[in-house]
Amino acid sequence: MNSSRGGILMILLAALLIVAIPPPAHSDTQTLVQLGVFIDTYRTTNVTDPDLAPNQPGGEIYVTVRVSNLPDVTSSSAGGLQGFDISLNYSTTVYRILGYDYNGPNCSRDDTCVYANTTQSNSLVLNSTVDSNQGILHLAMVVLDPSLRAHGSGVLFKVHFQIIGRGKSQFAIMQSSRLFGYSNNCGLPLAYTATSAWIDNRRPYRITADPPPSPFPVGQKVSVKVTVWKVNAFGDGYVTLILSSWPGPSGANYSFAPRTDQLSSSQHITNFNSTMTLYAPTGTQQATYYPEIIAHLNTTLDQSYEARLIYPVTVGAGYTLSSPPPIPAQAQSVALTTPYLDTPSDTPLPLLASFTATTATAGVPVSFTPTVCGGTSPYRLQWGFGDAFVNSSSLDAPGIVAPTTHTYTSPGQYSVRLNVTDSMGLTLTASRTLSVTGNPSTSPDAIRTILLVTIVPVVLLGALMYLKRGWSRRR
Repeated sequence: MNSSRGGILMILLAALLIVAIPPPAHSDTQTLVQLGVFIDTYRTTNVTDPDLAPNQPGGEIYVTVRVSNLPDVTSSSAGGLQGFDISLNYSTTVYRILGYDYNGPNCSRDDTCVYANTTQSNSLVLNSTVDSNQGILHLAMVVLDPSLRAHGSGVLFKVHFQIIGRGKSQFAIMQSSRLFGYSNNCGLPLAYTATSAWIDNRRPYRITADPPPSPFPVGQKVSVKVTVWKVNAFGDGYVTLILSSWPGPSGANYSFAPRTDQLSSSQHITNFNSTMTLYAPTGTQQATYYPEIIAHLNTTLDQSYEARLIYPVTVGAGYTLSSPPPIPAQAQSVALTTPYLDTPSDTPLPLLASFTATTATAGVPVSFTPTVCGGTSPYRLQWGFGDAFVNSSSLDAPGIVAPTTHTYTSPGQYSVRLNVTDSMGLTLTASRTLSVTGNPSTSPDAIRTILLVTIVPVVLLGALMYLKRGWSRRR
């Protein structure tokens, strides 16, 4: 008996401990929105030079600004991405903008563009400018229809560039860029991480060489040092040295030792040295010759994967040669990204306003419910109802405003306008056409029905009472 009571007591104590111990804290960390630049496609319009690489001058590229980890749309009044205000920086010496867009055929659903279905009536372009001197594309827009808010991931906009030069250049999202979320029927800034992109379309190698003696002696072998430097990641692999157009009669020759060597980013091999030996036989005409030293990647015949150095040589007495100094080694260049964290800016969001209206019937009050976002509070609201009546009110903070009512005396089409002015003097007008129908209670058929239902029975009742009274007197 005592043992059973003890067992029951232990069970009760264990139950109390289970209830008393709080559950482990649940970590609910919000994943930051990610904003990045991507090189989408290459193509070239140059048909005269089949060896022209697509990312060389004359070619064209498409660059997309993509977003991911957008918040879900949780309701009609919260969630998703309402718009963006992005400045993209690019090199004006390497690229020229041909066009850009966030919707339409240039940025469609097939391109995963999140605002592909927007139009001029349901979206508002806040900025669309190109500074070709500074190399800044500034594009800003918001959707006016909450159902078009973006979520998940996709392309915000696409830019079409023409390549006009060579160089290692960056497509950078400037830190003034902003993303507009949505909460309580209003926009709000979203924190995000941004990643830029680099493109290096320079030749993959650079060649330096010691100058030859001047004048160059005939009948003797002359050796000089040649160095091949790897400029970017396209230069990875085995590189072969060639000398073209070395002049002279039969017997002129050259050699490289080594002729072929490996350059590798992963192994940190950024250059190699070779000894170039030249021989001009007796009888070589006195002149200045211009052979080319060529460093060529073995795995391709594309001329974009080679470098050339004109190497002047003066043969014979009386000639002098001024060779440029050797070009110093250049640091290894590889594609990389530069992330940074952007926090919501203190700069106010763009001023936005919209309103809804209840069903409009003549003689019945109509409720207009406005929503004001962005700008700098407080706000001043002024209504024009389209029938010469106006109304004004104020709002201390962004959000949904208490409804304003107005009664139309006659049916018809009315243009309703809401003018909003913030404390900084920014203004915005939202408008819509309101259809006001006639009130059934004031139509001729309704009046006839009222007469039949109310007045006619009263008249009949009075007549019956009169007749009844007459019958009573006769009796």
